Amino acid sequence: MKEPGTENATIVLADGALFVLTENGDFLVAPASKSEFKPTTRVKLFEGLCWTVPTICNGRLYARNEDTIKCIELK
Repeated sequence: MKEPGTENATIVLADGALFVLTENGDFLVAPASKSEFKPTTRVKLFEGLCWTVPTICNGRLYARNEDTIKCIELK
């Protein structure tokens, strides 16, 4: 992945999409593709370091940093 800021990101593949949480707290969603990484969504979820892999369950994404946990409805 050559997207700036994703060098130390965590990635989850689900429902044909890549869900990416960067170590700086940016959350990106992109269609899974062998040819390119082209995010369709980019949101600042957290301030501070994010090193934990997000979890997806029942249409919700659970993510955290050192201080906070968030649940995001993906539908």
